Amino acid sequence: MNHWTKLSIEYANQRSYLDDLFQVYPTIPEGIRDIDETIWAEIEKAFKHKNKPYLE
Repeated sequence: MNHWTKLSIEYANQRSYLDDLFQVYPTIPEGIRDIDETIWAEIEKAFKHKNKPYLE
């Protein structure tokens, strides 16, 4: 097993892992943003039509 992978697994098994993780990636970010209705409508339209521009 890769040395860094082994260290990561060992760290993830520690009791403090989730606390440390939430300090870096909080579950409730400051300033929760609203979704732009115009952009969301475009997303729904693309999904409905199976529009996959990333494949073009």
